[in-house]
Amino acid sequence: MTLPIHVFHSGMPNIPQLPANGGAGALNALIHACGVTGFGEKTLDDLSHVDGVATASCSAGLQLADGINGMPHRIEISGSTNGWNGQYELSAPPGSTTCTFNVDPGLPATCTGPVTLKRAPAGMTRLSLVDDQAVYQFRDTNLMPGYLLLDDSQAQYAAARLAESAVDPLEFGTMIGLCPTTLQVGGPGLIWRKTNSSGDDDRPFVLVFWAGGLYLFIAWYSSYPTQHDPFYAGACLTRRAADAFPGIITGSTVNTVLWPGYNHGFHFKSGASQVGQYLQRGYAQVGSAMPFQKTGMAFESMLGGGTYPDPNPVDNANDAWGPIAISEGTTNTGTPVRGFMPGLWDLVNCQNRSHLDILQNMPHLPGRRILLVGCGYGSQAYPVGLDIDGPWGP
Repeated sequence: MTLPIHVFHSGMPNIPQLPANGGAGALNALIHACGVTGFGEKTLDDLSHVDGVATASCSAGLQLADGINGMPHRIEISGSTNGWNGQYELSAPPGSTTCTFNVDPGLPATCTGPVTLKRAPAGMTRLSLVDDQAVYQFRDTNLMPGYLLLDDSQAQYAAARLAESAVDPLEFGTMIGLCPTTLQVGGPGLIWRKTNSSGDDDRPFVLVFWAGGLYLFIAWYSSYPTQHDPFYAGACLTRRAADAFPGIITGSTVNTVLWPGYNHGFHFKSGASQVGQYLQRGYAQVGSAMPFQKTGMAFESMLGGGTYPDPNPVDNANDAWGPIAISEGTTNTGTPVRGFMPGLWDLVNCQNRSHLDILQNMPHLPGRRILLVGCGYGSQAYPVGLDIDGPWGP
């Protein structure tokens, strides 16, 4: 079984990095490792359980700890000859050589075979990679049909877009029904910047997958290591029955990006036009790609930008508003609501919180963990809230 949500960040041991000076193919390597193959594989010395509580041990070191309090650790067991193979979430923070997780109590007490443990992949498929141009499919092709195209041939940025179908899905250049179209963006896709090539440190990032898409956050501006550029590609939570074109994608419309969120972003203002956001088609299912807008609380200028007390003194809690609606067209007033942003919440009073904080049991999100990701730039900085438990959709 593949777990519903997979969370990765640049502080995880053995994860591919985005170099300070950029590099063609670096983003494809990251998405492949997290989405397709997993990483950090270790051969276990022992794996057994008592009453459904399993313990894995590796004397060479597991290298799972990432230093983030409350961050979920999702692993994959392979090589078992007696039914243990699959994905699991650790039930306690990992140690240096051991970790624990819950399993079916009916499993054999001791796992047999040359057993390995690694960071669990999200279940994507990479159909082709030629000259740093990759074609991906998301895990559930019923939720999100078609393809994600990522042209990662430039050092500082990648160009991303969706495709409805292909003459040959193994050939990057044979895609049909591009979103956005070349005419809409004047190039090979929306820009996902990796770095501004200043400073010496690898660029921080957060990557969150669900069955129908991915969120990518990159702090490419070296002076602001906790302020990320937000991107999304995949399905929306559509309200249209039998929606054959639920895909949406966000990014910058220009490659001369000045700051995180420039010419796009997850922020919004009521009634204002937002750029760098495209739906595959309108709800009538005809024509080609079209812009969309995000709509949340009308009295707030951006996600997480509210000025309500943090925490709320009434009950000492934090609050979120959502889900975030998406409407067709170039304005978010008087236009059809096509659906919602999956897993994305508008944080009402979190201005005192930090990047990678995890909020639990918010008043109307019981049992859910909400991961805060710092976005924006300077006075326009804001946190994005993502549900890291799921499921997000059907």
